[in-house]
Amino acid sequence: MKKLFILLIPFISFSQDYSKYMNRASQEKNGKIYGKVKDEKSQNMQYANISLIKNDSIIEGLITDEKGRFIFEKIEIGDYKLLISFVGFENIELNNISLTDSNPIFNAKTITLNPSSNMLEETNLVDEKPIYENKFEKIVYNVENDLSQNSLDGVDVLTQTPLLDVDIEGNVSLRGSQNIKFLINGKESSFLKGGNVSDVLKMIPSEQIKSVEVITSPTARYAGEGNAGIVNIITKQDKLEGFTAGVNTSTGTRVNRTGANFSYGNKKIGISGRVGGRYGWPRKGNSTYSRDVINESGIFERNLEYSGSTIGNWVGHNSSLDAYYEINPQLNILSSFWYGGYRKTNEGNYDYKSFTSGLDEYNIFQESLNTDTELEWTTDIIKKFLNNDERELRFAFQLGGNFDNDESSSFQGFSSQGEDSLANENLSDGNGKEYTFQLDYIHPISKNQKIEIGGKFIDRITEVDYSNDRKEYELNGTNISNYQEEIFNYNQSVWASYLSTSIEFPSDISLITGLRYEGTKTNGNFEVLDSLINENIYHTFLPSFVLSKKLNFSKTLKFSYSKRLMRPDLNYVNPNLVFSDFKNVRVGNPSLSPEITHQLEIGLSSFKPGFMTSYFIYYKRTSDIIEEFLTFQNDEEISTISYENIGTNNSFGLNFFGSIRIPNIMNIRGGGDVYTYNVSSYDNIQNENSKDIRLIYKWYLNSTVELGKNYSLECRGFYRSPRQTIQGKIPSFSMVSFGIKKEFNNKRGSIGLGLIEPWSKYKSFETDLSSDNFTQSSNNQILFRSIQINFKYKFGKLKFNPIKEKSTINNNDLKQNDSGGEY
Repeated sequence: MKKLFILLIPFISFSQDYSKYMNRASQEKNGKIYGKVKDEKSQNMQYANISLIKNDSIIEGLITDEKGRFIFEKIEIGDYKLLISFVGFENIELNNISLTDSNPIFNAKTITLNPSSNMLEETNLVDEKPIYENKFEKIVYNVENDLSQNSLDGVDVLTQTPLLDVDIEGNVSLRGSQNIKFLINGKESSFLKGGNVSDVLKMIPSEQIKSVEVITSPTARYAGEGNAGIVNIITKQDKLEGFTAGVNTSTGTRVNRTGANFSYGNKKIGISGRVGGRYGWPRKGNSTYSRDVINESGIFERNLEYSGSTIGNWVGHNSSLDAYYEINPQLNILSSFWYGGYRKTNEGNYDYKSFTSGLDEYNIFQESLNTDTELEWTTDIIKKFLNNDERELRFAFQLGGNFDNDESSSFQGFSSQGEDSLANENLSDGNGKEYTFQLDYIHPISKNQKIEIGGKFIDRITEVDYSNDRKEYELNGTNISNYQEEIFNYNQSVWASYLSTSIEFPSDISLITGLRYEGTKTNGNFEVLDSLINENIYHTFLPSFVLSKKLNFSKTLKFSYSKRLMRPDLNYVNPNLVFSDFKNVRVGNPSLSPEITHQLEIGLSSFKPGFMTSYFIYYKRTSDIIEEFLTFQNDEEISTISYENIGTNNSFGLNFFGSIRIPNIMNIRGGGDVYTYNVSSYDNIQNENSKDIRLIYKWYLNSTVELGKNYSLECRGFYRSPRQTIQGKIPSFSMVSFGIKKEFNNKRGSIGLGLIEPWSKYKSFETDLSSDNFTQSSNNQILFRSIQINFKYKFGKLKFNPIKEKSTINNNDLKQNDSGGEY
């Protein structure tokens, strides 16, 4: 009961309409005041602050929508003033606004704001945008506007992003699925995919991230991969005039990070660069494991268990370079380069006990080394047209490469019953290349309709050279060696085209609908065995639509449908046999089929000054769902983890998030996710768990308190229940942290102190799996408590640059003009 109450806290809090306590007006509220805000260049100004004043007191406030509009409805008859403000612009006050019974409506018409000459000289200019935005087809977390966040890297940022869930290993899931398509600045990334996503995210410093877009209902323009949805990470690529640079560092008892950046731009060219490193102190842990084997009659046959200690380390580096050149106002070139890598080491020492007809004891020592290097070069050529600035033709090219090396070894000593000593060494060297060509065209048909059309081709070429050397040492001194090696080549080609249209109807109704086609070809071969993997070609049509209705100025209702697919990459199909120890192995499955997902979603968003909420109800059906699947061979006493298409999952879910803000005092943000796991397994996947419907949930709550004199206090926490699989559950995860930060008076930097998990030095992660002939459980304890000191500072001077307005970088590449609410 206590856990249920804790689960409901965020839901109860954000279900209340606190705005009714802010205004105790009478029941006669027939007045209306409305208008529009533009800048000195007649551009609509979104997020301008509009304050309604009566008797020299602010009684209500709004921010303008994407078209610069605002409206106060159901206000009392009387005399008012309007105060219009925006960071970097002169305030405007409209006086003598009188609403009467005979004339209860006032039209402020178009209000023009002019830049403030004083503010233009400030070192740092940031648009006053909300932290969260609920746009037409996506949720946006504006990282750069979250002044309270103390995130250090990409993984930390995603833990603060609505709808996303990050586990202890840094694996990211959306609505219970890790099959997410990650984009960088609206484009596919050759390195942000597969099994190394969490490692790459750790190499992206939070200072480099401008915002994160979570797209649960992607439209036809987006790539069809990622049946859970799309996460688009927008990096800072502002085209400002001047020079600026900065440094940041974080030193702690668990992880150390440091980085530096610079930016320079003028009216025609710009360049920016970043470099950073991450070093983790050796991290200790403890592990226990137990497996019981059961025969067909349900009778216990044997047991294997161990306990031991581990120590691991992680070192990473990254660098990036971005540049732009404006050939003329209608033609621009953008180019970027990324280089990064990491090195992981792990050691473990375990005491094993095996019981069949008697007890046998032995020791196993394990160590592993994993290194990875990623590089990527992307160039865009963007053509605008004089007759219509919204008309755009864009060609993009991307070249990506990766080089990885994995080494693991195990040594098992002689057992208490005289069994042979064993040694195993596994080596794997892989490299991959990825070429991408993309063409997109946007053509406005009218003021209220536009068409988007485009195509893409991707060619992925991968080679893995691996070997496995297994040795047996007998008591009499005889040595037996079994050495195997192979070179595995795997190729995947994808070609796609799409057609999409967006339409604005009367009565504030908007629609985006489209169709995407994607063709896929996969093939591979084993060079040593001289055998081929059968070529597989399949075609997929992916329809989608998003229908939106603005109920009033602050509420929007949305209904959407999308069809998605998830292709298995090398992480799933790699046939290299990796021994965790001599009783547990892992291997890929080259015969996997892609997952196909259909999703229906209804969302309601509401925003008022100081109080914002969003709710989503959805149904998701995924066929050929891919999961890890453990099998056990009684005769060999070896368990094998592979991947299988296990069946079809029918899931219902609810997401909600919101914020409560008291200006200059406190900001509380939170939300939660609840969804079902209900798999109908295929005939070849027999498991008792496939008959159950499981409920999985997560909640998070963050608060920031302004202490005055540029001091602030931050508290944040989250809890995720165990995730379900066909064979059992994956560990739950929770974390609590506190931080205090001091902004320097010149607003150029800050220094802060953070504390993570003050009440528990170690965190335990329990996994339970079962099938018809075994039950298995494990518990891994990892050193988690840490203290860190954060420092950031920037120098230089930036000014507004007209080229920023001419830039054709448009990562919000679908229609944004029917915002459902800002956070």
